[in-house]
Amino acid sequence: IFEPKKAQEAANWLRSQDLKKLAKTMMDRSPGDALTKYQNIHHGDSQIAQIAAGPKMLKIASQLAGDEVQILSSIVNLKNAWYGRVDYYHQDYAHFEPRGYKQPTIINCFAFLDAHTTNAAPLHIFPGSHKEGLLKHLSVFDVNGTHKLVVSPEDLNKSYKKYGHKVIEAEPGDVLFFHTLLIHGSGHNISPNPRMIILTQAIPKKDRSQDSLSKFKAFNLSRAKRGIKEAKKRY
Repeated sequence: IFEPKKAQEAANWLRSQDLKKLAKTMMDRSPGDALTKYQNIHHGDSQIAQIAAGPKMLKIASQLAGDEVQILSSIVNLKNAWYGRVDYYHQDYAHFEPRGYKQPTIINCFAFLDAHTTNAAPLHIFPGSHKEGLLKHLSVFDVNGTHKLVVSPEDLNKSYKKYGHKVIEAEPGDVLFFHTLLIHGSGHNISPNPRMIILTQAIPKKDRSQDSLSKFKAFNLSRAKRGIKEAKKRY
């Protein structure tokens, strides 16, 4: 979708910034990493924004959705060398359904800025697992104390037997499009190779939540309360 050189230039541009200033909350960083998530990046005219809101990418998303889409969210996920943070297996819709999105029509546009290889914590997916609908997720905290919603080991075993498992390899400029109910995840990056992707989540205009702000706040507050409760237990 994008020229490899353009994808790499965007990654290098972001790495040249003051990453500590770009992290807005504790969830945007992790031990050893100044920045693990850079959010709401499709606004403006930076090299990162140009990819996050790439017209060709959004056109394909619209074709997949069967309707014109608009950007719901955009994030740079950084798995930096040696310390890149884990993302346990989950379905993204588990985070959107409580926020008032009644239909799982969100399309993930996963744009690769670095080479995505098996030795740098690549994306793992269960192809076809979106057909199972929304699974019950467990509420857990990862090793960095960040709250996560994750698919249970029992459901992962069932999905593995039914759909199999695939490791994604890709080159800079490639884009992977996948359903908001697809089970996916990635491990810690303990390799010497950093890997950066842009995740643009696009939604058909007709499916926008009508009451998203209040429900977003309620969902985020509930996660914050869980985090406070967990911190108190550790203290």
